[in-house]
Amino acid sequence: MGVIHTTARKPHLHDSGDLTLVFSPQAKFSVIAREEPTMLFRSVVPAPKHALSLQQALELTNLYLENAYKAVDDDIALLLCHDAEVALSQAKSANKELRPQSGDTKYQALRDGVAVAIIDLGKLLERQGYAGAAHIIYKKAEKWG
Repeated sequence: MGVIHTTARKPHLHDSGDLTLVFSPQAKFSVIAREEPTMLFRSVVPAPKHALSLQQALELTNLYLENAYKAVDDDIALLLCHDAEVALSQAKSANKELRPQSGDTKYQALRDGVAVAIIDLGKLLERQGYAGAAHIIYKKAEKWG
């Protein structure tokens, strides 16, 4: 950052894009604000106030995987795979919170669905050329199946 010299007698503003300075005869300068780059929706879109249920995490995972299969652009498909993995981590957290009764077929169906989703993620990663990552994902599927 360069040094800014001024001989102004009246207070005035200087805006260099990321730093706004005010110059006055009494002081050399004062920092008004430093603007940080922000994402468009970072502070606009609220996050859920609670963790996703196992059903919700599975639905979200399947949405990401479905779109990853349809994606023409490999980078977009890989990003969707990453998002699916994040959603699967929420499924893992939700699974820890459950206390299923023995013989609970709905719970077992959800676990089986998560196992299938994990296998689909592995297939997508293999298709993208990430065989090592796919192998790790398949190991995780064994724990769910």
